[in-house]
Amino acid sequence: MSEKALCKGQPKPPTEVGKLRLYSMRFCPHSAKCRLALLAKNVPHDVVNINLRRQPDWFMELNPAGTVPVLEVPNGKVIVDASLIIEHIEGLGGESLYVNKVEEAALMEKAKQLFKSTEDVISGKIQNDLSTGLSDVYHAKMNELENHLKAKGTKFLFRNDKPSIADFCIFPLLNEAQSLCDVLPSLIKPVDMGTHPKLNDYIDAMGASEFGSYVDYFDLVAFHKGLIMDKEYLYNEGLF
Repeated sequence: MSEKALCKGQPKPPTEVGKLRLYSMRFCPHSAKCRLALLAKNVPHDVVNINLRRQPDWFMELNPAGTVPVLEVPNGKVIVDASLIIEHIEGLGGESLYVNKVEEAALMEKAKQLFKSTEDVISGKIQNDLSTGLSDVYHAKMNELENHLKAKGTKFLFRNDKPSIADFCIFPLLNEAQSLCDVLPSLIKPVDMGTHPKLNDYIDAMGASEFGSYVDYFDLVAFHKGLIMDKEYLYNEGLF
């Protein structure tokens, strides 16, 4: 199925019997979390990307808020909230997405604050104003991730052999934040990985894993540059 974002006037792609469908946007970290969870569980599914400025009418019928992610299950049920989607995927059986559900849920909740400032820049809630001290806030939050990895002593956030749900949640948010350092270097200075060796190793490990290619980083940077600098929504950046 094409990765290009569908917009108003385009028909709904036919569904396949027995397959879940995730409505997504390539550069949305919350959609990415759900995509990675589906891959980790080996759940038969397809992904349909949506233009979030010009949503198809049929998508607005599924979710009048017009947001992603949205999961459509074979029985016709529609699940809108990313956390609820993750819980549905977890309930499909097989190996758990969690190593320690209580600890991972707490870290994922904490991640909402860890990355709130960078998400606010992308959403336009924080303007590109050097007086915000955003760089200091970002660096303090990255220190928290470094300290978590040091305390755990693991390759990924909670174990050594492979990522778990916390990684699927936090790695896309981390990628998003890093892309802003490339788009707005005077506003958000990149983290010195020489002083954050565990974080550096973590990023390398995630990138080398089967889940690391969920998005092309350079396309992500170009998308955020278009969004923040030019007010353009390049949903199909990098696609031909």
